[in-house]
Amino acid sequence: MFRNDRRTFLKGIGLAACGVSLTAVGSRTTTAATDDDGWPTFQHDARNTGSVASGPGVEFPKVGSSVRTGIYTDSRPAVADGVAYYASGSVTATDLETGSAVWRTPFSAADAPIGEDLAPTVAGDTLVVSGGGVVTALSRSDGSVRWQYETDSVDSSSTKVVDGTVYVASDTGWCHAVSLADGTREWAFETPGDVHTYKLFGVPAVADGTVFISSSQGLYALDAATGEQQWTGTTSDFPPVVGDGSVYVVQGENVAALDQTTGEEQWRTDAEYDIRSTPVVADGRVFVRRYPDSVHAIDAADGTELWEAEPGEANYIQLAVADDTLYVPTGTDFYQQLVAFDTATGEERWRHYRTELEIAEPLGVYLADGSLYFFTGGDTLQELVDGPRSFRWSYELRTFDSDGDESEYVPETPPVASQYGVYVSHQTSAGGLLQAIEDDKGGYHWAASSDGTLGVGDTGVYAVDGDDLTAYDIVETDGLFEGESERWTKSLKPLTTAPLAVEGTVYVGSGVDGDAAAVYAIDAESGETRWTFTGSGCPPLATVTAGPASLGDRVVVGTDNRLFALTKSTGNIVWTDLGTVEHAATNDSQAFAAGDSTLRAVSAEGDDQWSDDVAGSVQGLAADGDRVYAQVMASGGDRLVAVDAADGTEIWEYTDPNLDAITAPRATDNAVYLGSGPSVRALDPSDGSEIRAYRTDERVVQPPAVTDGSVYATTEAAEVTAFDRTE
Repeated sequence: MFRNDRRTFLKGIGLAACGVSLTAVGSRTTTAATDDDGWPTFQHDARNTGSVASGPGVEFPKVGSSVRTGIYTDSRPAVADGVAYYASGSVTATDLETGSAVWRTPFSAADAPIGEDLAPTVAGDTLVVSGGGVVTALSRSDGSVRWQYETDSVDSSSTKVVDGTVYVASDTGWCHAVSLADGTREWAFETPGDVHTYKLFGVPAVADGTVFISSSQGLYALDAATGEQQWTGTTSDFPPVVGDGSVYVVQGENVAALDQTTGEEQWRTDAEYDIRSTPVVADGRVFVRRYPDSVHAIDAADGTELWEAEPGEANYIQLAVADDTLYVPTGTDFYQQLVAFDTATGEERWRHYRTELEIAEPLGVYLADGSLYFFTGGDTLQELVDGPRSFRWSYELRTFDSDGDESEYVPETPPVASQYGVYVSHQTSAGGLLQAIEDDKGGYHWAASSDGTLGVGDTGVYAVDGDDLTAYDIVETDGLFEGESERWTKSLKPLTTAPLAVEGTVYVGSGVDGDAAAVYAIDAESGETRWTFTGSGCPPLATVTAGPASLGDRVVVGTDNRLFALTKSTGNIVWTDLGTVEHAATNDSQAFAAGDSTLRAVSAEGDDQWSDDVAGSVQGLAADGDRVYAQVMASGGDRLVAVDAADGTEIWEYTDPNLDAITAPRATDNAVYLGSGPSVRALDPSDGSEIRAYRTDERVVQPPAVTDGSVYATTEAAEVTAFDRTE
């Protein structure tokens, strides 16, 4: 309800054209951000706590929206009222619902160059940007410059705004208090050292009438109204954090708590590894991340460690807390993850992965307006929402060029899956690409330059690409980026079917090249040809159009004029059955063929059993022990027809409830699966009733891949989505 109200508010205020000379692309009226409804500044609030009171309620995270900001540095945004504000190359306001720029102001649009700040501050209708020794105030509605304040230094820190005053540190060791209304100086205090203002170091904290600033000579507590020094204490490597009467500082491996009023040290930890982020304080706990890959919860009262967890490697990426959940961004090149932990126990609740080639480590997490935003590497801000209980992950089949333009590559052939992952083949601007996506995390496993139809066996993945059949070893670990291992490549005739891998042999059919098409049996491990079938007599074998499918000790294939059963061991003909074959399927004792709007059954011995008119064009076929399922396209729309395997009697018919197109079926012992609009639907084999719907965001375009534990869907949005199989 809150999110809908927020979106309604944003739509209601609208976007108006802006004619200022700041290359603004729109304007927006906004309201002031508070500690409860945005992420208006570095670590959310003036105290640098990194925490908000209420959480977004995400238990099964999926991407609700994904905004590309065009920012390719490690600039962090401020988020308020559905808008993200960045300062990198220019100051930009980006609408988080549409992804479009509300306005953009270049750094040159002022008397002094607008500094580049890694964390702007939202204060009412003003955006405060700092960096390069200059503090700049801009209008949140159109990006116009209101005033500038020069600190007379080379660089300046991110800012804090409290009660109409802007507080900022300079690298020369000064702390400045500036009027938010007009940019005039209220006071300035010089520490005897310097302040580390690079990236997100050196940010002041403000609490209860006191400003806390860390210089190389110590932590200084200053009266917020006058700048008068109240006390000085130990220095801090990261910005100080204030909570529950204490100021928390970091020194190398340790966290220390200082009395907020006197600066007296209350406790200090004794640890082995450097701390790599500003602490987060919430609910009587202090949370820190240590080198190389751990996070720790510390009792805020006495400094004892409460728990430790290892989310993965990442340096200098800020943590955040909402309600009872700690959010930890982590990752390295090629993938990022956001890990959620229970703040009381350290129990891991979930992991959200984003994987893509040539991207950097994540940049942060933001809890704003009731939403959870994950700022991944590159320039993508993902809003994470709660998915269905069976949802596991979604993987993007996309690339981005140097200008940030996105290209989607929707698979034109069905995915296949093993217990270790799902395998998807598709075209890209650089050619064919076969991607292996790891099952547990949904991360990139390996890739190969191949396009076409796929098959999977006990130990390998098999890809058809033109004349070539290639085998790849299955990676049997849950780690990411294991690297593909090509087993062998076989150059054959132009291949026309998906490969079938069964009992150590790969079977595949071809088109006519020379005087005949062929069916090949290839040793799955070595790639050696076991046998080749090109037909017997005249005419020679026509193009193989269907199969191969396994039928006991035989393999079944179809051409445009007959169905063949061949021995698996030698490739000899067992029987043939006349008739057009566009699709073929088998169960334990029968072969089924569809062609010319006719569905027919042949026994394992080659006896014709029944033949029925299905009143439409069969586009896909699957079978189990008792039924055969046909995807039928007709003038009235797509439908799935279930037929009794024994006598051909129609048992039930399914059409999408919204009259959407459906995909070919996939049959298991417990359910028959098909893509149906923006869902994979699991139907009861006995009556066609829906057992379960696995909801995706976009239309499912290929038959799903199904394993004992997972269901995989590929969509028109060029995404692969994984669900727990729970029928």
